[in-house]
Amino acid sequence: ENATRFTEEEKSRVKGVMEERGRAGMDPHSKAFVRAEVVNDKTVSGALIRILNEEAVDLAVLSRSRQNLVEKIFIGSVARRVLEGYEGNFLVLPPEAR
Repeated sequence: ENATRFTEEEKSRVKGVMEERGRAGMDPHSKAFVRAEVVNDKTVSGALIRILNEEAVDLAVLSRSRQNLVEKIFIGSVARRVLEGYEGNFLVLPPEAR
């Protein structure tokens, strides 16, 4: 069952914009790449773990976000759930300063 409300064309456009914005701040000579996905997974952490395992990533880098107490209680930490479920190399960056 397809739980998303987006068409394949809309998913493709969103993916393209996300990848473009992700590459905007990168050194043009970098060998790193940006991959954006529009997925139907139930959780963000589940989607990340699945993608990291499928791609055999050498080092996953994730930035923490600033959350208030209510967000932490009801949403939880994506970074924490990925750390708990992913067995590869992982680097968690602190949140950006405001």
